[in-house]
Amino acid sequence: MSEIIRDHDLNFFSHEIANVLMTVRGYAELLVQREGLDPDVRRYPKQIISAIDQATHKLKQFTSMRKKDPMSSACLRTVPTSKTELKIS
Repeated sequence: MSEIIRDHDLNFFSHEIANVLMTVRGYAELLVQREGLDPDVRRYPKQIISAIDQATHKLKQFTSMRKKDPMSSACLRTVPTSKTELKIS
């Protein structure tokens, strides 16, 4: 059960990070489309868009990997706290 909760938490966290990244990407896209913007300046929002695309791709890879192999991200698991998890009677 705790594994399901952790998966849900990781998916929620990933989703929230992606939302923030998409907001920044949207503003960067608006800058790229802005008329009269100096080409030297336009390259910065293009780089931002590229970096966000890479970051969201990595998030998708991580959540996909997590779904296929729950043990693959064992290092992200929380420290056991309940008596059951600690195997204390």
